Amino acid sequence: MAERLLHIEALDAFHGDFQALFGISLSLAPGETLALIGANGAGKTSLLRAICGLTEARGGLLLNGRDLAPLPTPERACTGIAMAPEGRRLFPSLSVAENLMMGARIARPGPWNMQSVCALFPILAEFAERPAGLLSGGQQQMVAIGRALMANPALLLLDEVSLGLAPVVVDELHAALASLRGQMAIILVEQDMRRALAASDRFVCLLEGRLVMQGASNGADTAALARAYFGED
Repeated sequence: MAERLLHIEALDAFHGDFQALFGISLSLAPGETLALIGANGAGKTSLLRAICGLTEARGGLLLNGRDLAPLPTPERACTGIAMAPEGRRLFPSLSVAENLMMGARIARPGPWNMQSVCALFPILAEFAERPAGLLSGGQQQMVAIGRALMANPALLLLDEVSLGLAPVVVDELHAALASLRGQMAIILVEQDMRRALAASDRFVCLLEGRLVMQGASNGADTAALARAYFGED
């Protein structure tokens, strides 16, 4: 069996009385990129939040063999999990540099620091002292990803990286993300199915909180995946 960084077994997740995920099982190897594909409401963000401890969940959830279930969100971050959330969630009045340094508070050892993040996204060095709230949407997304990288994660969770951004900006972001592949495990939520497949090693398709299709991204049957995406027989 290949080495597993993340192992999820029969995971259910809940938002109050509403069940968002049903019996999700999957594994992720170190350095592997997994694309989460599915329509709005399929459970993609719920799965990322369950991994982080931000959503109530029941079932098996292991990182490097360590049971995450009893750990609150801050302790899970210390085990090597970082997320760039949907909507970016920056501190708009703080500078770009100050937002990035929030990710460094975890203080895990590794290659990512202010210099390496700015090498990945050079515009952040130019705007380091600018309030994050004054940046464009694409630039804010770079800050959100950079902040997550500053934690030097073993597992990077990227939620809706390209949502609401111009195609040229999405191209720039995905070019940067391509350089991260193999350096850490990544779970990518991406609405564009073709981009998701191109950016990943494997994919999982969710429908109404259930895993309905999975496989290798290279050579995936996009017609069958489209049917699974929409719940068509």
